[in-house]
Amino acid sequence: MLRPNGQGLASYAQSEFSMMGFGREKQLASIPAFDPSNFARVAGLAELARQIAPPRQTQPEQSRQTLPRGRLTGPVRFAILVMESWHLSPVEMTSLLGYELTDEGYVRDVLNGIVTLRGRDSKDRIVCLYTLHSLLTGLFRDDNSINEWLRQAQPLLDQQTPLQMLLEGSMENMLRVRYLVEYITGR
Repeated sequence: MLRPNGQGLASYAQSEFSMMGFGREKQLASIPAFDPSNFARVAGLAELARQIAPPRQTQPEQSRQTLPRGRLTGPVRFAILVMESWHLSPVEMTSLLGYELTDEGYVRDVLNGIVTLRGRDSKDRIVCLYTLHSLLTGLFRDDNSINEWLRQAQPLLDQQTPLQMLLEGSMENMLRVRYLVEYITGR
């Protein structure tokens, strides 16, 4: 492949490297003369692009600050689905995702798409919730039955409800509820 001055790629790269200060005097003599017609052509294209492009609309500084910086990823959308179908409050969702109650504002921001979800633990919990939700949906087929079961005391959970176990906040209890549902569904 030839470069603008007729050099091959290796010699062109060597000359460019030399132009950075290594043997500069020798290289200046080999630069082709400036061609004003090329400059005028490029400048004309830039002017044409400015003429046909729609004017840029700038937003006031205040509205830029209120735009969401994060996004609603698939796992976050699923967490919202669980929150709505299981009738959970943001405080309960905070606990379900393994955060402290003082992090409720952060969880609200995640659920609103203002910030992105951080941390492997919370993402692992969403995977576990996905398994639970899928199994319960296959077992009961409607949200009312699922909500009823989640709020009934279970002998295999020491007479606690599955929701109490989930909202306690430990991954161990979340897995315990998951294993119970897998046992009930025969998986």
